[in-house]
Amino acid sequence: MGGAEEQPLSRRLWVETKELWQILGPAIFSRMAAYCMNIISQAFAGHIGTVELAAFSIANTVIVGFNFGLLEHGELSDDQG
Repeated sequence: MGGAEEQPLSRRLWVETKELWQILGPAIFSRMAAYCMNIISQAFAGHIGTVELAAFSIANTVIVGFNFGLLEHGELSDDQG
């Protein structure tokens, strides 16, 4: 049979976990960096003034909502065609 079948389960699990983290590690880092960038930008806007903080919060909500809509629409269009 194949080489993967002859290896013990613990070895196969370790190899699979390493491969998974090679993919997930950068994805987790980029997602956390994007959220942190929004939080830090909002903190800087809060130091400038209350009007600027309100403007940033509204703009950020609109942009994040727009991006979510694009992702959802892209997902739906992929399913349909």
